[in-house]
Formats: sequence, C-alpha cells, structure tokens
Amino acid sequence: MARSTTVLYDDMLLRAPRLHTVPLPVVLPPFYIRACLAANNNPRALGVVDFALPLTQALAALSADEASRPATSPPTNVLRIVHPLFPVTCFIQVTPSSGNVVTVYDVLSTVHATFASPVPASALATLSTFNQQEAHLAAQERERRGQATVRFVDLLDGATCFAGMNQDEAQARRYVAPGVLGIDAHQAITWILNTVDPPAPAAFQTKGLGRYQRW
Repeated sequence: MARSTTVLYDDMLLRAPRLHTVPLPVVLPPFYIRACLAANNNPRALGVVDFALPLTQALAALSADEASRPATSPPTNVLRIVHPLFPVTCFIQVTPSSGNVVTVYDVLSTVHATFASPVPASALATLSTFNQQEAHLAAQERERRGQATVRFVDLLDGATCFAGMNQDEAQARRYVAPGVLGIDAHQAITWILNTVDPPAPAAFQTKGLGRYQRW
C-alpha cells in the first residue's frame, strides 16, 4: 500500500505545472564611505580640496596614510559617483589605480581628472540653453579666450571644492536612470558628490563682503 501511495505521489509531481525560474536581482551589501569622504566630514581631514587647482595642490593636505585607505567599508573595486549639475548621461566611475580596492586617493584623483575632461557635445546638448551658455562663459573665463573647451568643472557654477559624498537612492536614480523605477544593482555603490564655492580670501572675510556673484 505504501508503494502504491508513493507511485501515485510521484505521478502527481510529474503532472504538476512547471514554473519558470525568476533570476533574483544582484543585491550588494550596504557600503559605508570613509569619514574623510563623507558629506559631514571633518574639514581638517582633507583641508580645502579645490578641483580647479592642479592635483598636487588640490590634495596637498591629504596624508599618504589616509590616501591609501579603502574608500568604503567593506572595500569595493568600483564606485559610481554622480553630481547634481552633470548631464544625466554622465557619471564618474572609480576603479583602483593599483591593487583591487578603491582608495581615498582613487576617489579624489578620479573626480579631479573627470572635472578636467571635456564635456561630450552630445551630453552638453542635453542641458538647458541657459546652462549651456553659463558653461561656455565659465570656460571662457577659465581659459581667458573666446573659443574655449567646456569641461566638467565649467558646469559647477564656481562650486569647485569638495564637500563630501552621501547616498540618497531616490535622488541618485534621477541622475543615473531617469524614469526607471526598477532595481539598479549598482545603487549600493552610487554616491552623490557635493561641491561648494572656494572660501573667500582672507582680505574679503569681513562683514558685508562676500564672494562675487555673476548675475
């Protein structure tokens, strides 16, 4: 009787409808950014990092020990950085310059190199007419000539100093994949870059005086 029951049970399994397997999304562990790179970082950790300056000057206050530290915990071999003022088709991808872990230096040097790079014409065309005109004006002021190449630093409206990075999934999705609400496997390693204006020279740090604003 037991054998008959087993045969009947096996026959039911064979006749059961077969469901297609559904691949699960790639889920990465939560990552934490190193304190000196965080949006609420201690200003003394890096000093003023002005990406408009040559790299050695921009990272003058960065110690060799801090530069070699992993940028995230747990360490990763790739980071994706977005900026609110960049065209939605452009983001910064950071990979290790040596070894297999993205370091603090890798993040800052890659951002610096990206800011110095020309903006592709196709990406520049996605900006509003006003923002395109502002970018061309910034490029002309920077290069001090009429026909200047628009670089990513020219999209920052003067806010060229590092102000840390933070994670905001909803905000980052608008920069990486507008209108797409699906799961993005790289969201855990996507960080929003914040930049601010350089500090005013000491001679202008008095009441009633501030940084010149272009209207």
